[in-house]
Amino acid sequence: MPTEKEGLGGNVILLDTENTLRPERIHQIAENRGITDPEQILRNIYVCKIFSSSDKEFCLQILFH
Repeated sequence: MPTEKEGLGGNVILLDTENTLRPERIHQIAENRGITDPEQILRNIYVCKIFSSSDKEFCLQILFH
């Protein structure tokens, strides 16, 4: 979220283990918080879909090495 909206103004990496990320819900939350460009919020979210424990391990290795 933008710093003027009490966010850190950065990006987010989401490990989606249950396939529950709903962009339209994030859009609604952003609008509710007064963000004029909810699409910018969505552009700052990087999603890593996890289907198995090996997927999670692989994703974490890439992120932290």
